[in-house]
Amino acid sequence: MAVGRPTSYKPEYCQMLIDHMEQSLSFMSFAGVIGVHFDTLYEWVKVHSEFSDAKKLGLPKGLLTYEKTIWAATHGKIPNFNTTASIWFGKNVYSWRDKQEVDVTSNGQAITLDYSKDES
Repeated sequence: MAVGRPTSYKPEYCQMLIDHMEQSLSFMSFAGVIGVHFDTLYEWVKVHSEFSDAKKLGLPKGLLTYEKTIWAATHGKIPNFNTTASIWFGKNVYSWRDKQEVDVTSNGQAITLDYSKDES
């Protein structure tokens, strides 16, 4: 006998998620598209491997769309492009960070310290 609430998961959500994320829309905002709480999406990632795979495929597709948009904007193809909003988006959605390099000399050898790498 099944216990608990029945799932609202549907296999067609996989392609819908990929299509959604390909537009540089977030994984969490997909919850609004299908009318569930975003915690539900994270549960489905754990329970349905095909949904997890869709998320993993959707993210780089969205990144590609985002980068193409940035490219077009920097080449004057998008008038009134909001660079500040774009930088914020890249940092928060795609984990872009400002790269900080410090060159120091120790015992005659140059050392480059890259503080942008996450050591965790």
